Amino acid sequence: MKIEKIDLSQERLIITYMIVSTPFLEGVSKLAKTSLFESKYARFLSEWVLEYWERYKQAPGKNIQDVYHQKVKKVRNDDVKELISVFLVRLSKEYQQTSETTNVSFLLTTALRFFRVQSLKEAKERLESAIVEDDPEKGEHVIATYSRIEEKRGNGVFLLNDAKAIVKALAQEDEVLLRLPGFLGEVVGPLSRSDFVAFMAPFKRGKSWWSWYVAQVGVFYGLKCACFNFEISERKYNRRGWVSMMGQPMKDKEVMIPFFESVGNNEFCVSIEYKKMEGLKKSIKDIEKEQKKLRMQFRSGNVFLSTSASASKKVEDIEKELDNLAYYDHYIPDMIVVDSPDLMLFDKRIREPRLQIDEVWKGLRRISTERNLLIVAPTHTNKKTLDRDVKEGDSTEDMMKMAHVTKSLGINLNDTDRAMSAVRISHIVDREEKKMMKQALVLQCIDLGLVHIDSKDVNTVVGLKE
Repeated sequence: MKIEKIDLSQERLIITYMIVSTPFLEGVSKLAKTSLFESKYARFLSEWVLEYWERYKQAPGKNIQDVYHQKVKKVRNDDVKELISVFLVRLSKEYQQTSETTNVSFLLTTALRFFRVQSLKEAKERLESAIVEDDPEKGEHVIATYSRIEEKRGNGVFLLNDAKAIVKALAQEDEVLLRLPGFLGEVVGPLSRSDFVAFMAPFKRGKSWWSWYVAQVGVFYGLKCACFNFEISERKYNRRGWVSMMGQPMKDKEVMIPFFESVGNNEFCVSIEYKKMEGLKKSIKDIEKEQKKLRMQFRSGNVFLSTSASASKKVEDIEKELDNLAYYDHYIPDMIVVDSPDLMLFDKRIREPRLQIDEVWKGLRRISTERNLLIVAPTHTNKKTLDRDVKEGDSTEDMMKMAHVTKSLGINLNDTDRAMSAVRISHIVDREEKKMMKQALVLQCIDLGLVHIDSKDVNTVVGLKE
């Protein structure tokens, strides 16, 4: 018997991470019952993994192959043996290197929902059996003895008793996903799970570039990112992402690259270098070669790009796509970029435009907290910001959308900045951290897809070198 496909569902997702992730296995061991898995191969694997946990208190990882060789003799059904074998072979190919940043919180929420549904199905089957057998006592016993699958206690915390919960809350570094480089990182501050960050600027200021840049830094950190683009064409978006990753122009050309030059007393001027650069190679063979290098460099880091027409997707559609990535590709993003929420489809039952936009932004905020991931999105500011820096009250359409973000950053630009090939990033709003009053002057080379070459405190930069 040759098996071409195996189960690609929530069940497979749960079994996979039970094998590769100790934090997930620790949490799910309190919920899982082997009988709740529908497929026979999953029941055997879950039993073996839970036994391994009881003995070693860690996920088996690569040792699952040894466990398989020890246990497989007890599996009588040859078809099930082959299913287990195929699953483990594919798992070894897909998970040679696992991410230390795996979104365990989201996985445990998914597993809990799965086991609750499976437990209901199991009870339903027993109840239907009692009805068919005309045995009311048996059916009533099913109802009376049904036990809801849940974590040991609800979500609440006793502040004066639950020391572990307080330690977890104080350990902020555990939730920080990334920090942007240079002085820019000082202005922006740490970016963490469940954050919702907005880049604010008028049109044609590079909001999409900046949103993409945060995802790119995430990849450098080994994070899994997903970008949902409603702003530009798929071809242009894919091209922009690749140019940025490679740091090369599309074709051979001379590019202008700014850099900071010290003038003493902790002050800097901006100098310009003109450099002839080779364009990107475009053959399939060359691209695959470069992709392989990047995979080795960034380990588990990757970025998924999804492009849709403006006003074609709701918040719920993004959730479905995230679920599909998890269940069918084993790709669980640590962060997502939505470019731009203002262009998403809204609930048509909501008539007032202000409330339509608020509904979209509120929905994205819910995703960031429920799925424990970072969301980055651009948004337009009003016409006043064409001639001055962005301020807190400059959001277009509806100020309520700013109530849903945890951090907002302004992209500022004047003629002096343009001459230096730079922009200024300011810290507008932060729900958690103290607002940074200084601005970062950020040098750029968009021809190379480099949004951030270097950054300094704007007060330490005296201008463009003559």
